[in-house]
Amino acid sequence: MADLDIGKVAKDMIAKAADIAKNGWKEIKEAVEVEFHGIAERIGLILKAYANKKFSKEQARSHLRVAKGGVITTLAMVTMMTEAVITKIVNAAFSMVRDAVNTVAKFALL
Repeated sequence: MADLDIGKVAKDMIAKAADIAKNGWKEIKEAVEVEFHGIAERIGLILKAYANKKFSKEQARSHLRVAKGGVITTLAMVTMMTEAVITKIVNAAFSMVRDAVNTVAKFALL
């Protein structure tokens, strides 16, 4: 399995989140950076578990759904933004790294 550049994944997701959040970015920047670095690490761990045959594709997808839900819930709570707005930001951030993650996974994880 090729390695995923976790730092680049987090950086790309953060950049897209900043673009989507626009004027509200200053208020959510710190929370988004912490959560996106965490989810990037989690994606790396999920990919390793899949590569080591500890997770099936469905288990990997399930773990990612749970992790993504946790990020959305946490960001909605700490930023006081609506879940719909945070979901839009997270989905846009995932779209920035989808190809890189799915290439390493060798299946559609994101």
